[in-house]
Amino acid sequence: MKKNLLIASSIALCLAGLFILILTSSNTNWVKKLQSGPEEPIKVIIPVGVPDTLREITTTISVDSAGKVSLNVNDTTIQSKVIVAMMELFKLDEELISQARKRLGSIHNICVPVKFLLEYIDSDSAKREDMTSKSPGIPIDSNKVNELAYWVNYSYKYAKAEYETKLAKKENVKPPRFTIKADRNAKYEIVKQVITAYQKQGLQHFNLITQGKPQAKAEGK
Repeated sequence: MKKNLLIASSIALCLAGLFILILTSSNTNWVKKLQSGPEEPIKVIIPVGVPDTLREITTTISVDSAGKVSLNVNDTTIQSKVIVAMMELFKLDEELISQARKRLGSIHNICVPVKFLLEYIDSDSAKREDMTSKSPGIPIDSNKVNELAYWVNYSYKYAKAEYETKLAKKENVKPPRFTIKADRNAKYEIVKQVITAYQKQGLQHFNLITQGKPQAKAEGK
């Protein structure tokens, strides 16, 4: 009995050694990768126009260095609903709103006051870029009409409704995500107003993306 166990153990050790020999000789790169640690994860880019239940609806409010505020919803269907709701809320011309619906799919970022929305939508890409550069951004002054609060309200409303609809259908879907993207030179007061707009919708969890000031280079480098 002991002799049989000894033979079996010897065979097992031989097989293990043979496996290691084959592994190290035929796949040395794999061994090197294990020794050097895991590689960076792959980058997967999902086009905005392609529906994907695994890509959550993301509302992003951006604040540039001058304090200009813009809004983007990465789902064009949701963003179109939000734009129409804003135009109706501020009682823009109904006929022009009807005509504008056909072009809403080409809108990616909102960076103009509502009163300029129809003109913005009806413009070509060059004119939109010019309007954006000259625009003060989405108004956020709480002492006047805080248009950002309404944008956030409708973005939250339609993103949540879409998520709950898909969830009811047992689709594989992630909850909507809300993000603030701030330039490193953006004033804190502006960013704080954006945070307040989110919090008024009961959104206590959101991503804040910014970049710290670059470190000064050492002298002589």
